[in-house]
Amino acid sequence: MSDMIAARAAELHQEQTAIRRAKVDRLFAMLLIAQWVACIVAAIVISPYAWEGKEHVLHMHVWVAILGGAGITILPVILFAEFLFTGSAFPVNKTPGLEQASYLASAKWGYSAAASTANADVLLGTGCNDTSPRGPLPGAKCDSTQAHKSATWYGDIAALSALTMVCIAGAWLAIRPVGQPKQK
Repeated sequence: MSDMIAARAAELHQEQTAIRRAKVDRLFAMLLIAQWVACIVAAIVISPYAWEGKEHVLHMHVWVAILGGAGITILPVILFAEFLFTGSAFPVNKTPGLEQASYLASAKWGYSAAASTANADVLLGTGCNDTSPRGPLPGAKCDSTQAHKSATWYGDIAALSALTMVCIAGAWLAIRPVGQPKQK
């Protein structure tokens, strides 16, 4: 009888924990949005307008709150997406659409290079990439980009380097000066 009670108690505990975690996740998502809106409202109320000569314009603080707040709020979302694209939480390499999108995530290539270096297939016992299965889910997370081979590691590092160069080029294009500066 006590085994049944303990099993039921563990089941109820897991259900309640899952419900609580879902509520906390929703709460933090709403908090991020509310924080951003509150910063915009504060910027509009506290420093509504600045006068520059005869021109009536919004103050710089308002634009910083709108654009900077969005940047800060979106950062955790981007980092979570990067984590999901690594394939460590669930396999993305056999999911159409996600597999192709994961090629653009730098975290996928960094994780793959680290998994290749550490020989994660043997450590996890997945039975992938010519290793023997000994884990609870053999073949569940097989990814050829994580094989313990030097060519695979170099390929992962090359893909990561290519993404890095694309991001650096994009940043350079975004911040480079355009045209000649105006003389006063």
